[in-house]
Amino acid sequence: MAIRVWILLFLLIGFSRVNGRKNSSSVMKNYTIQGENGEVIECVDIYKQPAFSHHFLKNHVIQMRPSSSPNVLKEDEKQFQRWQKYGKCPEGSIPILRTTLFNHSKTQLILQNTPQLTALGKKHREFAFVAMPQGGKYYGINGRLNLWNPKTYNGEYSLAEVRLTAGIIGNAAEINSIEAGWQVIEDNPKLFIHWTRDNFNQTGCYNLNCPGFVQVSNVIALGADLHPVSTYDGPQFDLVITVHKDMASGNWWLKANGQDIGYFPGSIFTSLAQNSNQVSWGGEITDSKRKASQNHTSTQMGSGHLPSEGYKKAAYIHSIQYMNESGQFLDADHDNNMKTFAPFPGCYELAFGEKGKFGLGVHFFYGGPPPSCGGIPGTKP
Repeated sequence: MAIRVWILLFLLIGFSRVNGRKNSSSVMKNYTIQGENGEVIECVDIYKQPAFSHHFLKNHVIQMRPSSSPNVLKEDEKQFQRWQKYGKCPEGSIPILRTTLFNHSKTQLILQNTPQLTALGKKHREFAFVAMPQGGKYYGINGRLNLWNPKTYNGEYSLAEVRLTAGIIGNAAEINSIEAGWQVIEDNPKLFIHWTRDNFNQTGCYNLNCPGFVQVSNVIALGADLHPVSTYDGPQFDLVITVHKDMASGNWWLKANGQDIGYFPGSIFTSLAQNSNQVSWGGEITDSKRKASQNHTSTQMGSGHLPSEGYKKAAYIHSIQYMNESGQFLDADHDNNMKTFAPFPGCYELAFGEKGKFGLGVHFFYGGPPPSCGGIPGTKP
């Protein structure tokens, strides 16, 4: 009798491992977590997330963890989103921030795979970033993004990110990209991802707003508030973003502060299915006034202060690294033919810091604008 019971238990355990779809129904239905600032987190069955309405992912088997971990510095798995202190989603579910695009209790879960080309994307954009030489072979990127809450106006955004791109130079329609970092639109920095396989012509979006990214974490919500943030000449806080290709599966895995969130399946890309041919780090804002008048926006990049003010005052990105074909993360040293892009001097600038100073490794400061830029404060939307 004991032998029969043991065999039955063995079979049941084996079934739960290979047939997660059958057992996923045990996840609590309509389970929500009320956060702060009006945030509502919905815990959704991992197999009913938006990714699986993508026609390339109809029979996709979820990879629950990467086959190997990159050699980046390990982070303490601390809470870094406000909602996390109110709970976490049950195993077998993922947290999705309730938005106008996603409300599990009122709308269909399946979202259309259409580009999110809103008015934000059509506004003039300004940058301050550094990049490794185009044409290389890169299999991952890492960066510690100093976390701030810059002021934004007129529905504009301000962000800090890491980015991988691939494609044919001169053929924008073939550009593939993955971006991840923090972004402020109205207030409070939020964790974000952004992707496309055709330069946002027909594919791609933010976060889980269209099928593509497969999330496995039950404790991190894309689009949700990040906390705490840095203060001028005070305590500094960072968001560490790592994206790396899993050589065994071909999927591009995303980590935030050392915790696996999920992955971009290699099958949703074309050129990026192999490797990236350029990696970059930096800040970006939109300027809705640029074409309408001679006035310049007052939307802040980084801390809102120029890099000349230095540590604890200007925003930085440090521990900037890329992954090679052997799976090793290497420092993206600015002596190694790195290119800098800050085409709006006097408004948004960028400067490398001394390597290793303040314990920052390879790093640069960036941001603005100063009053001399000519910005006229706008109004909150």
